[in-house]
Amino acid sequence: MKFFMVVIICMGFDCDAVFDQNAYHDKATCDAASHSTRSYMMETFPNSAGEIHCLEQSDFDLYMEFLENGGKPSINQPEQSLNRQEV
Repeated sequence: MKFFMVVIICMGFDCDAVFDQNAYHDKATCDAASHSTRSYMMETFPNSAGEIHCLEQSDFDLYMEFLENGGKPSINQPEQSLNRQEV
């Protein structure tokens, strides 16, 4: 099964989704990679908020369809920074 890392980052009220180009073969590997991504994002964008998700192929495809149909990335709790990790 493939997993894809999706990083949602918000600067103020403007959110964007960033996708890892690599597919992970299992959730544990995706989760491990998300930890270094989290650290990098927190250092690079300290005044941002965001979440990191490891999605199965089917969920990733649905999320991409949502975005392609005009959906906007958002986070569950904007008051939290990238300290929150939804993986």
